[in-house]
Amino acid sequence: MQTSKRQAKALEKLGGLKVFTARDIKLLLNLNQTQTYNLIKSLKKNNHIEIVKKGLYCLKGTDEMIIAPRIIYPSYISFLSALNYYELTDQFSKKIILTTTKRKKYKDYIFVTLKNERFFGYTKIDNIIIAEKEKALIDSLLLPKYSGGIKTIINCFKADLNTKKLYKYAVRINSKSVLRRLGYILEKLDINFNYKLNLGKGYELLDPAKPKKNNYNKKWLLDVNI
Repeated sequence: MQTSKRQAKALEKLGGLKVFTARDIKLLLNLNQTQTYNLIKSLKKNNHIEIVKKGLYCLKGTDEMIIAPRIIYPSYISFLSALNYYELTDQFSKKIILTTTKRKKYKDYIFVTLKNERFFGYTKIDNIIIAEKEKALIDSLLLPKYSGGIKTIINCFKADLNTKKLYKYAVRINSKSVLRRLGYILEKLDINFNYKLNLGKGYELLDPAKPKKNNYNKKWLLDVNI
């Protein structure tokens, strides 16, 4: 079926969004409700757009990294998916991993719930809503299982990073385990890090997914169990 002028105009307008609702189409093209749904129907019939979920659409062939954060609002890509995006590791997750403040599941993606105060440090790159490089690492130190474990995360710190931002985000996320793991890793890699960290008391596991080793690091209050 040939693309009409209205369809062509809609596709041009929607190109900047990639993922959109019926309301977006209605406002962008100044249509009434009937015209909007007729246009959606014709765009679907011509294979120009796809249904993401009820009430949400995307242009045909839109990158999954663009679609994923629009599934649940608010959310952003983080953990191993972000580390791979930034080429900090060649490991990857079969399902895109995101953080959200909601407690919801979605079969095609992994959504990790964070407290509201820990939901920060993300940006938009080429329509992809994703953690900043440093925030992806801090999220990973908080919940290492979503980033392939501590060994994978340690290797990611060999990249060019903003240590001031790492410190800022580590403090803001309000987790003693993150501060300890961050300090230990930066010292291990001989990365200059002249910030005071409140580490609390007692010991925690460097990698919470692995058993205890009783290999205690007194400076960072960690059982180095890797």
